[in-house]
Amino acid sequence: MKKTLTLLLLLLSITGFAQKVNLALNLKTDSTYYLITEATLSVIQDIPGQKQTIDMIVSCKVAHKVTAVKDSLYELQVSYTDMSIHMSVGGRTIDMSSNGKTGDNVPSKLLANILNRPFSMVISKHGKVISLSGFENVYAHMADNMPQITEAQLAQFKTQMQQSFSEKSIKGNFQDAFAMFPYKAAGVGDQWTAYSSIESVMSATTKTTYTLKSIANNVYIIHGDATVISESNTDYKPINGLMMRYTNITGGVVADIKIDKNTCWINEAKTSKTIKGTADIKDSEKTPGGLVFPMSIIGDFTVTGK
Repeated sequence: MKKTLTLLLLLLSITGFAQKVNLALNLKTDSTYYLITEATLSVIQDIPGQKQTIDMIVSCKVAHKVTAVKDSLYELQVSYTDMSIHMSVGGRTIDMSSNGKTGDNVPSKLLANILNRPFSMVISKHGKVISLSGFENVYAHMADNMPQITEAQLAQFKTQMQQSFSEKSIKGNFQDAFAMFPYKAAGVGDQWTAYSSIESVMSATTKTTYTLKSIANNVYIIHGDATVISESNTDYKPINGLMMRYTNITGGVVADIKIDKNTCWINEAKTSKTIKGTADIKDSEKTPGGLVFPMSIIGDFTVTGK
């Protein structure tokens, strides 16, 4: 019995726990890979005299076509193929959908006009974004066949959209989605650390400790625990006609990720985020003396790929 147990433990160590795998993208030229994001967010702003909660549901589908493979780099043609936004604030509800499900409203038409406008991205096999170009093409035709919208309305909508769907944000979102790749082979139980940036209405750095939890038939299963901290010297940014910045940002992120065994493209990733900080509105005619108040963001994100 003792010899049998020893042999069994030896076999397990050789075939399972000692197995090391290289986690890196393995994509094919002319193939298209999709990321579909479903996000549920609550933004709570404790403004003096008025506590405001903004609830959002955002859905976005992005296509990534591999146009070339050069050494350890992939050249991608990227485009939004579907997008919808549901927002509830102060008793008002706003719905926008690129597929026309919200009716014949102007914001939905503007949203539809940014679909299938390709731009270029170069990434490494470890998911690092090397460069991004041609993103201006996304918004170049937003007002096509929209004679009823004024230049001022277009500029306002474009500014609001770019706060969440800008060149920086899509680069950051992609980088964040694929930050889990280690730079050396890993086995079940191994841990490694990665850093990524939040680049949208706020600037922060995320430090994540990843663990390869298990290897199933067709996926690698990875768990991530992260902390979020503010970038130093945060600048004011134009947000809804005000100059704002977010400081003292802290938070945590928990992620459970499944990646395809053959391509290492995301199969499914579920992430929960809780971020707290301080909103600082600069002194202006609209806000004499400025305004500072606490805020928090609670979000659940599901990313699926194919």
